[in-house]
Amino acid sequence: MTSAGYRFRNYVTRHRVGVGAALIVALSLVGGTLAAVTQASRATRQAELAAGKHAEAAALFGLAVSHQELGQFEEAEALLRPAIETIRRSQDPGHHILLAATRVFTEASPSSRTPRRVSRLGSASTAKVS
Repeated sequence: MTSAGYRFRNYVTRHRVGVGAALIVALSLVGGTLAAVTQASRATRQAELAAGKHAEAAALFGLAVSHQELGQFEEAEALLRPAIETIRRSQDPGHHILLAATRVFTEASPSSRTPRRVSRLGSASTAKVS
């Protein structure tokens, strides 16, 4: 009677190419799965971080709009200045939308007779200041 190890060695010896190819495929699948799981966990962490930053930016923008509605343009701009700099340094291509929304505050000077006013939805309109 022959042992299982002897049969396995004989099988591998006779079918080297097929066993080698199967081993390469199996290792590729394991490696691909590990890479996918690693990237998925990184993406999840980044998505959570982005959601937190988005909530913070939305709160600051809402607060800045409130200051602007009260005519406190300097305070509104001061609230958004650090956020604008962070957005400008960011590598995310979607941040151009945020820059456009915050540009309203930086372009409208308090000394201007027709500063732009931002609604809560981010659309800009012109209003006379008396």
